[in-house]
Amino acid sequence: MALANEEDMEAFFSDVVRYRPQELNQLASVTKFSRREIQHIYRGFKQEFLSSLSLVARGSLHDKIAWIFSLYDINHDGFITKHEMTEVVSAIYELLGHAIEPVLDAGSVERHVNAVFDLIDTNGDGVITLDEMERWCTRDEGNTKSLDMLNTVW
Repeated sequence: MALANEEDMEAFFSDVVRYRPQELNQLASVTKFSRREIQHIYRGFKQEFLSSLSLVARGSLHDKIAWIFSLYDINHDGFITKHEMTEVVSAIYELLGHAIEPVLDAGSVERHVNAVFDLIDTNGDGVITLDEMERWCTRDEGNTKSLDMLNTVW
């Protein structure tokens, strides 16, 4: 697959219909945020989104694994506990709703979390470290290829 050159990319994006967000006054009237708060939230979101996208799309394998680790390490103490993973997995299951096959039962999240810990928590201390996650993610070519697929061509 050939990489697109600058001219091709400009031509592609010139034809893209751009999303035009609601006016700030309209957003302020339908939310409980002021214009200034909306601007502040948007700037923060845009910066965080671009930073994350940059890591996922253009970062090294280590960068991607560290980013994934940070999603589960809710309190950012350098360890993923079963409680943290349960919180994240539960939230993902809730987002997926009825689209999950097979249908989940009350113990599904706990079984999922226990299975992940059995695989990744190699020293059995009840927490997953970044080093353990990185070793697990890079131990097999299929995992690394999956992470590499996040790279962009433009």
